[in-house]
Amino acid sequence: MKSTGKLLMAWWLSCAALLAGCDGGGGGDGTLYTVSATVSGLNGSGLVLSNNGTDLLAVSANGVATFAAALPAGAAYSVTVSSAPVLPAQRCNVTNGSGIMAASNASNIGVVCRNVGRSAYVVNFN
Repeated sequence: MKSTGKLLMAWWLSCAALLAGCDGGGGGDGTLYTVSATVSGLNGSGLVLSNNGTDLLAVSANGVATFAAALPAGAAYSVTVSSAPVLPAQRCNVTNGSGIMAASNASNIGVVCRNVGRSAYVVNFN
C-alpha cells in the first residue's frame, strides 16, 4: 500500500511539473507580429481601416500604417475598409488583406484609394 501511495505521489508531481511548463499559447513562443498596410492615392480624410473587425486604424496620409494590436504566428488577419475617405469622396480597395500570420510581420497588404467620379445629368425640355 505504501508503494502505491509513493507511485501516485510521483505521478501527481510529474503532472504538476508538466503543467507548470505550459504557457497556454498553443505551442507558440509568445512572439507577436504586426499587421501593416501601404496606403496610396489617399486625397480625402476619414479613412479608417479595420483588422479582424475590431482593431481600428485611422489613416490620414499615404505611406505605411500599422495596426496597434500585434498577433501571434498562426492567427488570422483580415484588413478591410471600415470608413471610406470624404472631401473628396474616395473608394479604397484592399489587396492581400487576409491571411494567416507567419512567424514574421504581415506587411504585403496594399490599400489603393481613388476619387469617386461625379456624374451630371442634363435635361433638355426643348
